[in-house]
Amino acid sequence: MHPFYADSAAALASLTDEFNQTNVWGLHVKLQAPGSAGLMNQAAAEARQDGSLPQILAAESAQLAAWEAAQPTFADLNDYMQDPNWGLTAEERASFFPNFWEADSAADGTRQLALPALRTTRLMVYNQTWAEELGFAAPPANEKELELQLCAALQANLADADRANDGTGGWIVDNDPYTILTFLAAFGEDPAQMGGRAYSFNTASNRDAFAYLRGLFDRTCAWNSRQPEPQEYFSTRRTLLYTASLQDLPRQERIQTRLNPNDSWTVLPFPAVAADPLVIASGHSYAVSLAKPEEQLGAWLFIRWLSLPRHQARLAQTAAAWPVSQAALDLMQDYAASHPQWAAAAQWIPQARPAPRSGDWARTQFVLQDAAWQLFQANLTAEQIPDLLSQLDDTIPDVLQPTP
Repeated sequence: MHPFYADSAAALASLTDEFNQTNVWGLHVKLQAPGSAGLMNQAAAEARQDGSLPQILAAESAQLAAWEAAQPTFADLNDYMQDPNWGLTAEERASFFPNFWEADSAADGTRQLALPALRTTRLMVYNQTWAEELGFAAPPANEKELELQLCAALQANLADADRANDGTGGWIVDNDPYTILTFLAAFGEDPAQMGGRAYSFNTASNRDAFAYLRGLFDRTCAWNSRQPEPQEYFSTRRTLLYTASLQDLPRQERIQTRLNPNDSWTVLPFPAVAADPLVIASGHSYAVSLAKPEEQLGAWLFIRWLSLPRHQARLAQTAAAWPVSQAALDLMQDYAASHPQWAAAAQWIPQARPAPRSGDWARTQFVLQDAAWQLFQANLTAEQIPDLLSQLDDTIPDVLQPTP
């Protein structure tokens, strides 16, 4: 069972057909595609209750960890990976990016819950040409430079003859939980330490991060857009910079070519306070459900086959995602050459921080998203930020209560 849709689902289906026709073990894989992550989570929950859980689940690492925490669900893949007959060679294991591998390992390193499949990240899409016209020779390297450039773009739109763009130019508000988490990390939060029921968002660094974002909003250097997608705003210079996922880049390429091909643009990691710029990697992994030994082995053989570099590369190209091994990335040179912004983001893979590995994050992220939504409401003041974060901390234990 997997959450992919559209071209990604078609690519996985094609690979599965190839496996069914060519594998020497006589294995036949049937895919279940509910159509989205939310629908898949619902279908998986129902399957867990009636004992019909599929043999393989492709889901976000935190979601897999949440299912495992609720009750033992998945096989330890260490036994398969190290098997002399069916496992991964030392060279294959070494090719996986360790920061991606880590997300599916138990905190104490004793179990491997899943095998990484694809990874993505939140990033900043940045108009280089417009920034240079505004007098900035380089992208923002820290949060102060980011604020300076965003506010300069606002002033430029206020000063031109087009009244329709007044109040635009700055960052388009984005309360995606991974965007907000990355901003928190840029101010000092450590996502790797998040987990368990003792979340504490009301810290000095997180108050600083929320105050910074609210300050951008209060000065109109950040603004709420009417359209749900930011790509056209970017191409028409309504925003100097917006936050997005890797999967948004192909659409930006198409719209930029149509509306404003003369502006050069690139992607940036998040500028940080007194630290190097950063991004946080999240994504899907393959887990094998507990079953009879021969069924588990068959499932392992399929996900091992999907993890071959050429198959990783094919899925990653279709999804505009990061592959999870260097060997697969090496096979994507042609794709990188024709998608330079994706190629720029791929350079960050070795330094990408893993998202929280705790199963609690699967639900906590939506509480953080709601708090970020409240942060950008007109009736909130900067003085209320500590109370907002305190309310966030108080809400999380209730959200994490076991579902009856």
